[in-house]
Order: sequence, then structure tokens, then C-alpha cells
Amino acid sequence: MNDHTNQTGFDVPLKDPSLIAWDDPMLKEKLTQWINDTIQKDFNALVHWLYQLDVDETILKQTLKSNPETDAGALIADLAIKRAKQKMFSKEQSKNNGTENWEWI
Repeated sequence: MNDHTNQTGFDVPLKDPSLIAWDDPMLKEKLTQWINDTIQKDFNALVHWLYQLDVDETILKQTLKSNPETDAGALIADLAIKRAKQKMFSKEQSKNNGTENWEWI
């Protein structure tokens, strides 16, 4: 894996998530496929990835339970993309408010 490939195997600019086309249907399609494959092959890796992304476990479980006929990979991909966008927005807000480099004691 090179510096620009995350554990999903997608070539993405990890240092600047603002460059990712979050609303691109191909991203969701590839992510859905990766999630479905990972559910079957290495579920713990998926759980770890969702934990790193900070996807809310309660919302995840509720979403899956409420949509039993919908592809779980697609539901999880939607939640992951939504969370990634939230984190990016939050980071941008912090940067704009001058709090990005605060040192905490």
C-alpha cells in the first residue's frame, strides 16, 4: 500500500479529504462492494474501520434493523460517507475558527 491508499484499497488523498468526491456514485458503489466483501472475509477489520471513522454504533444497528431488505453494505457505506463528510466539515469549521492548533493541557 502506498501513502495514498487506505485500508479499503481505494486510491484516495488521505491528507486532504476535501479532495474526495463524496457524492460520487462510484465511490459509494466501490465502498459498498468493499464493505460486503469485508463482512464475509474479515468482519473484525470492518468493525475496526467503522470505529476509526467514528460511525455511531447505535445509529448503525438501528439503520440495519430498520432496513432488513436493503443491502447492508450500501447502508453502511451511506453512514460511513455521511460521517466522513461530518468530520471534514467539523475540521474545516475548527480551522476557520482558529482552533486547529490549540494545545490542550
